[in-house]
Amino acid sequence: MLQFDGNWRFDSPGPIEPTVNHAFRDLIDRICSQGDRRTILERFKSRFAGAGGAPYYPSSSATISTNS
Repeated sequence: MLQFDGNWRFDSPGPIEPTVNHAFRDLIDRICSQGDRRTILERFKSRFAGAGGAPYYPSSSATISTNS
């Protein structure tokens, strides 16, 4: 089980380190190699937008369902 500082629950601990950002991108790229890259990236975009409370706008050429 991951253990987080309880203060992070309501306030951001600040910007993430570039290495963390690169690690997330690496993970997403590995997942994308298992299927249709555009579909998978759109799925990540929709989930991250929802988690951040931001609206999701699919890329103009994306034709996927984000309801699953």
